[in-house]
Amino acid sequence: MKSPETEQINFEKYKLKIELFKWLIGSVALVIATMVIDFGFRDRAAGLEEMQQYDKYITDLIVLNKEPAQRRMLAQFFANVTPSEKLKKGWSDYYKEVDKEYQEFVAPVLVRDSIIKKEYNELLLKRDTSNMLQTKKLEVLKMELENNQRIINPDIVLPSQVVNKDYNAAVDFEAKGFAALLEKDVENAILAFGNSENAYPGFHDVYEIGAYLSDNKTNLKDKNAPSWKTALKKISEDYGWKMPADVKEKMLLNTK
Repeated sequence: MKSPETEQINFEKYKLKIELFKWLIGSVALVIATMVIDFGFRDRAAGLEEMQQYDKYITDLIVLNKEPAQRRMLAQFFANVTPSEKLKKGWSDYYKEVDKEYQEFVAPVLVRDSIIKKEYNELLLKRDTSNMLQTKKLEVLKMELENNQRIINPDIVLPSQVVNKDYNAAVDFEAKGFAALLEKDVENAILAFGNSENAYPGFHDVYEIGAYLSDNKTNLKDKNAPSWKTALKKISEDYGWKMPADVKEKMLLNTK
């Protein structure tokens, strides 16, 4: 039989173990709670910092950006590099939405690009360097291929590069360009589409239309030239992205 002194010592040891166990549990819980709170603050701070960065770019690169290819690339980028899980999910969801828009937008461009690429390669195989018309045709086809790639895989233009963008001016100059086209005034059409591109680089298909008209200006100086039917048909079919329906209809009427 244990003496009262021994039982008292054992009881005190038991109490010490309980207190030690309670201290360990409390310490671990405190550390875990601190880590959770710290992670929450860091995640929130990261989110706030990201939002501050987004504010610098969001208006020009997302809201006012008319190019779905550029918005798609941005969404893909942020969906992969954003440290905040909530924001990352938001970007992933946005990527899925803008990808649908991009696929619809780029489908006709891909078809056109495939046709032009085939024509270019076939002409390149039987190229005659002494044939100036053939050489010119190759240059035009190459330019169209480059333009198509610019649409399919555009460069991202940072806000510092778009400070002077004027969307309203681009719209106004584009309208003047279409009006000049319908009047078969090639000089003013080239000028207007060039001004539209300068006001808002990458706006609709104004660059492509202006380039096509410049390449064919000699054949379009005469308003009664048969080349106008070909030109208007080409522009309405191949460079008609975002073209007003009434303008396209009038162009097609002029091809008959």
